Amino acid sequence: MQQPITDEGSRKKSSKPRVPSRRIPVQARGKATVEKIRKASLYILGKEGVEALNTNAIAERAGVNISTLYSYYPDKYTILYDLFEVFEETRSHFVILKMQELAGSASWREWFSQVIDGLAAYRLEDPAGIALRRALVLRPELHELDIQSSKLVSESLANTLVQRFSLDMRTAEKISETAIESITHMLDSAFHRSPPKLEKVEELKLLVTRYLSPYLEDEGVSQ
Repeated sequence: MQQPITDEGSRKKSSKPRVPSRRIPVQARGKATVEKIRKASLYILGKEGVEALNTNAIAERAGVNISTLYSYYPDKYTILYDLFEVFEETRSHFVILKMQELAGSASWREWFSQVIDGLAAYRLEDPAGIALRRALVLRPELHELDIQSSKLVSESLANTLVQRFSLDMRTAEKISETAIESITHMLDSAFHRSPPKLEKVEELKLLVTRYLSPYLEDEGVSQ
């Protein structure tokens, strides 16, 4: 009996997380409305958490009609995706900008300490960001954004380590990915509950520096 023909490529494609689509405003009025929706959503996330986020609450807080909200965002998950994308871009941009210091003469230990402190401070100053990170478990498309953001930072770090410490690219990529994933997951753990466990931030610094020491100090760099 002939087996049914299946489209393997289509099956693989359909297994990927769906990226929410939304209407992008062009005119100033529409941009202002979307900004109101974003700010209202961030306020609710920061005060009450992701569980309290729904389109009616957002529209009421933003002072817009619910039909207006739906004209830009089909559901609350599209809003979450939009906010999470901005959060991840800001997070990765901060680290990549700091990379210039590591490429120079900055102490690598001090650099990682400052990066970890900066990322922790970013979460402390923005409770909505903590809620967004917690929302990772709800939507696979958010997890995909997180992976992309970490990959971007890991690649930038690997290139810097090759340049600064004369590591081979394979080693640089391995330790960069391990360091960035460790920082991300440990900070998520530290801020998973309120109040956050800030002692984990200090333990994270110790973990990262001890892990990297054999690789970076072998090159005669003891900073």
